[in-house]
Formats: sequence, structure tokens, C-alpha cells
Amino acid sequence: MRIESVRFDASGSPTIVVSGGFVFFIPSRRLIELQESIEALIPSQLHPADPREALLRLAAGCVDLEVDDQLFILLVKVDEEERALLKAVELCARAEQHRAGLELKLKAKGFGKAASTRTLDRLEAEDVLNDARYAAAWARTQLRRKPMGPALLRAELRAKGLGAEAAGRAVEDISFGEILPRAAKREMDRGLLDRDDLRAALRRQGFSYEALSEFFDGTF
Repeated sequence: MRIESVRFDASGSPTIVVSGGFVFFIPSRRLIELQESIEALIPSQLHPADPREALLRLAAGCVDLEVDDQLFILLVKVDEEERALLKAVELCARAEQHRAGLELKLKAKGFGKAASTRTLDRLEAEDVLNDARYAAAWARTQLRRKPMGPALLRAELRAKGLGAEAAGRAVEDISFGEILPRAAKREMDRGLLDRDDLRAALRRQGFSYEALSEFFDGTF
């Protein structure tokens, strides 16, 4: 394989075309990661200081590349990581995401574990991805559709792949006393009319004894 062409965009980021149908996009901010591997393929007396110039020299010199060459491995790695980042940002722009769910979406798009992990770590560091924020928003939406107690809500949050801390914070921020009448009505609409059975069902959902006593004393 050989580098057939190197084209730079306005930001200085190259698109590198390698024989065999390979096309790699490398952001300018990551070119420095390639410099050592590029220089290994260029005679020492010709090492340029700028990795952009080094890439052009490789293309002009028709240097052969093998799939196990460090440069080729890095091109594959950086290109995949950047494509994973672009896809993840696109998904986050459409709707709030959480780490486990976004990781599954990236996997479904064919991205490997390493590229996905680097992407997710970066998005978390930049607060684009925030499990606690996602959990709080998802919990509010879910409770509007399906009123339930704290234990059941926490279980559903965990089932979505959210960690114990994010799920716990989301549950703690909710006033379940306001949810209880709607949760009781939902159970009764499903045919649970016996007082004791209804109380037991609501207790299993995580409503406190105190809240249930107050509700049943004032309702039945």
C-alpha cells in the first residue's frame, strides 16, 4: 500500500488516501500523534518539523505501507475515533443521551470498544454526556406517563444502564407524595381495587409506610 494523496482542508486537517480503498481523516489537533511514526518512514536527514510536510513527503516518495506499520495502525485508530466522536455528537444533538445507551448505539454503528470509550470519556469531560442529567430528565418524563414509587423508578433507571449514583440522585429529587395518588389510580384502573392489595402493591413500588398511611386514611 502507498499514500496516494494528502489533501488539507481550511483548518489544516488532512484527508489521506491510501491505495486499497482506504481514506483517513485526521484532525489537525491530532497530527502530532502521527509524527514519530511518519518520521520512521523518512530518512533522518529529511525529517521536517511540521507533520503536514512530512505527510506530503511520504505521498511524493511513494513509500510502501504495511497493515502492521505503526503509521497505518495509528491512521486507522485516529480516523475511527474521530468518526465515532462525530457520530456521538450528532446523536447528542438530537436528544439527551446516557453513557451506556450511547455506547450501544456506537457499537451498532460498527465502532470498536477503544474508539467508543475515548469518545464517551471526552464527552463526559466536556459535560455533553451526563448520566445524572439524563436520569433526572428521563425520570420526570417516565413519571408523567407511568406514575410509580421510588423503588420501581430506581429499578427502571438501572435497567436502562444508568449507575446507582445517577439513578439515586434522580429519585431523591422527586416528591413522591405528589406521585402517590396517580400511582394508586393507575393500579385501580388496572383492576386492583382491594384496599390491602392496593396498599401492598404501592408498598412494593417503594412508597413509604407514612405516605401510604396518610393517603389511605384520607382516601378510604
